[in-house]
Amino acid sequence: MLSRLTYIRAWAAPLLVLVSINLTACKRERQQALPERPPAVTPLQFTGPDSGWPPHALGRTDVRDVPLTQLPDQLTDSLAARLRQVSLADSRVRAALGQRFAYISVDRVEVSKDAAGAPQAFRVLFFSHTNNVPVEVLIRDLTVQQVERRPNYDLPEGREEVEAAITLARRHATLRTAVAGLMGSAILVYPDSGAAGRGHRVLHVTFAREGEDVPRYWAYVDLTDQKVLRAGKEP
Repeated sequence: MLSRLTYIRAWAAPLLVLVSINLTACKRERQQALPERPPAVTPLQFTGPDSGWPPHALGRTDVRDVPLTQLPDQLTDSLAARLRQVSLADSRVRAALGQRFAYISVDRVEVSKDAAGAPQAFRVLFFSHTNNVPVEVLIRDLTVQQVERRPNYDLPEGREEVEAAITLARRHATLRTAVAGLMGSAILVYPDSGAAGRGHRVLHVTFAREGEDVPRYWAYVDLTDQKVLRAGKEP
């Protein structure tokens, strides 16, 4: 006599085979037949330079102009200029900056969700060449709240610094005549230990003809001491 376990196994094996066959048949019925060839892709073509800027797609229809909507708290150029003006009108800021300084940037200060609805805050950054240190100004509701010197800030060069460095380089005796008519550019650099200008605000200035990628002349300008450290012609 078959045991109960043997009896169950004898009936279960064929049943599992039957279920497997039915599931495979259902899966095949659900699969869709693949097309004989992939659908053709319509190429997207644009107008050329004769049609004006910006280029647009050929054959476009139902084109509508959507006016630019300015958000109420968006940081615009006019607001940035206003924040800078507010900063420089504060006696604490002027004391931290000294006589020689440059405006670097302004950005919005992120606030926590708990402070929702509070007056918008902005951070205005300067670099004081007089004191050789970055200066951070916190403004809320167009009022200066805090002024801090930030010696550990790694600030990129500002547009005013680039212009000042190029001007100093153009006046240098080695470059005065040679760079006339050339385009100038500058980037912040960090002199090695023991090198001239170490720890100061130094910009690497280069001069090239318009459209050229390789500069013709160069100079290292120390904005902290307001002087050209060295200058020369590219090999």
